Amino acid sequence: MARAEDVLLQETTGANTTTYVYSATGMLYWVDGSGEPTYRMTDALGSTTRLLDAATNVTDTYTRDGFGAVRSHTGRAAPTSRFTGEHVATAIEPVPSNP
Repeated sequence: MARAEDVLLQETTGANTTTYVYSATGMLYWVDGSGEPTYRMTDALGSTTRLLDAATNVTDTYTRDGFGAVRSHTGRAAPTSRFTGEHVATAIEPVPSNP
């Protein structure tokens, strides 16, 4: 559940809308169009190392080299974050926090 101080962004591709939840330290998690959350686990720099589902099962793992390039990825999701947690997106629109 997003807190009042979190920032929500939505990305729509066709009929699928994904909501991303950011805190002051970076992206915390996202919720896909079916309502399923995916949580990010990061290293000390903020780069994604694992993705977890709602039951905290590890669904994806990422290994990076010293320059941040993904060297290996296992799991179902396409990489959605770059080195130090920079998000990969096309068109993102802000979502009002008090609709």
